[in-house]
Formats: sequence, C-alpha cells, structure tokens
Amino acid sequence: MKRISTILFFILVLACPAFSQLTAQWHNESFMHHTVNPALLGQYTELQVGILYGRRWDRLRSSPSEVHAAFSMPFKNDRMSLGLSLKHAEIGPLMASGAGLQYAYTFPLGIYRGDKLSLGLSAQVQSSRLDPSNFLAADQGDIVLMDRDNRMAVPPSVNIGFHYASGAASYGQPIAIQVGGAYARFIPYSDRFNIASYARTYQLYGRLAMQAFLGEETALETQILISDDGRNVQTAVRSSLDFVPYGWVALQYNSLSQLMTQAAVRIKINEAFEDRLLLVGSYVWNFGTVGSDLGSGFSIGVGYKRQLSQ
Repeated sequence: MKRISTILFFILVLACPAFSQLTAQWHNESFMHHTVNPALLGQYTELQVGILYGRRWDRLRSSPSEVHAAFSMPFKNDRMSLGLSLKHAEIGPLMASGAGLQYAYTFPLGIYRGDKLSLGLSAQVQSSRLDPSNFLAADQGDIVLMDRDNRMAVPPSVNIGFHYASGAASYGQPIAIQVGGAYARFIPYSDRFNIASYARTYQLYGRLAMQAFLGEETALETQILISDDGRNVQTAVRSSLDFVPYGWVALQYNSLSQLMTQAAVRIKINEAFEDRLLLVGSYVWNFGTVGSDLGSGFSIGVGYKRQLSQ
C-alpha cells in the first residue's frame, strides 16, 4: 500500500510539467505555435500539416513523451483561417489525449506597410487515464488500484488571442515586427465525470518577434515567448537564422535553464504547387540537478506545406 501511494505521488509530481506542456507551453516547433495562440493562424498563407514526437529526459526509461499533430489552412478570401490539432502524452502509467479546433479572422489595417491584425478563438477537450498494467505485476491487485476509477475527464478549455504583424519582411522591406497574446481558461462544470483537479484555471501567453533580412535569402528572427499560469511565469528567448529556400538553425534558452538547439531542412517536392517537405530536429540540454540526473530531451518533426491559389 505504501509503495503504491509513493508511486502515485511520484507520477503526479512528474505529470505536472507533462500536462503543462500538453496544454500550456510554446512548442519548440514554430509551425505548432497556433495551438497556443489561435490568432497566429492569420499569418499563414499556406496549407500546413505537421507532426512531432518528443521525450523530456533521455536517461529516464519512463520519461514523459508526447506526440502532436496539427493542420492549418487559410480560406480563399485570405481573411479566415482554420486549424485542427491532436495530441497524446504519456508518463509511465499516466496517459492523456486531446484535440483542439482553432479559428482566426484577419483585418488589414493599412497603417504601416500592409500591417494586419488577427483575432483568434480555439476550443480544446482532453481526457486522461491511469494504466495499472504498467505497474509491477505484484502491485496490480493492490486495493488502491482496484478501487480507483482510472479514467479522468479534464475540463474543456477555450483560448482567445490577438496577433499584430507590421507586414511581411523581405529584402526590400527588411524589418518586420510581430506582437501577440492569448488568454486560455478551463470551463468549469459539475464534477459528474471524475474530473481531474486543476489548481490552474487560466493561462496567459505573450509573443514578441522581430525579423530582419540580412540578404536576399537570409533572415534573422528573434522571439520572446512568455507563459503565465498565475503562479509561475516562464520566459524563453529564441533566435533563428533562416536560409529561406533551404531551412534554418535556431537557439532557444528559457527560464527553466533549458538550452535548445534546432535545425530544419526544407525540401521542394513539387514546383507547380510549391509543395515543400519540412524536417525539424531539436535537442534540449537541461542544466542543474534535473539535467545531471535525468539527462536531456529531444523532439523531431515533419511538416508539409502547399501554397494555395488565391
């Protein structure tokens, strides 16, 4: 009994960052950022499909792992965009799955270099469960597990956000600035379905980015990413050098003492439709006690983009 209780406590402690990443944090892969702020759909001019897989610690056998998939597409009138996301996370016997739908509408402002403002709305549903089969065989008949309902509903959440862009950067117009934010909140409802308890009921996000073209096909982008759940504020600074036809390299450091390195390659697969395949790999060094004991993390992603006719 004591051993089971200790295991369950350990799982819940480690699950907090896993679920936080599942619902509340900026992804390392930028083509997933609209799942945090739906208004970012307004800056996409292409049909995009992406999938990624990641592990938090490479030295821990039961390290939290995640799979995310996202789809986004602008409408023909270039004002509305739609997105869909799916996700699944595991940490030992604890598993969570969810789906989200995102929508954005863009207003051309015409104040400065074709700038525009996008407003976004998204909704997300999730569920989680505890799989006793992943415990030791000797513990599977323990009364703590036998009396427990292993399925838990997670309250649905909604996100609203905005995104302002000063206009697309190019070699002739070398500087572009973007700023945006989002507010996410769980929707409370009566505990009739064994709902997981969440002390955090809302989340705030912020993003500030500046892109500068250094040459006809080279751009430097710096982003500041912020996430605030009312108890902790997490920040990250990301800088990427984009060789426009070929891919990019990036560095990111956050307030959790994590350093991420990333490389991406673009592969053109259809000239007529400007189809491109995107391969992304990220490696995250964790510093301090966690880093020395549990190791580092990684993620890999594959994306596909197609330019839609207007």
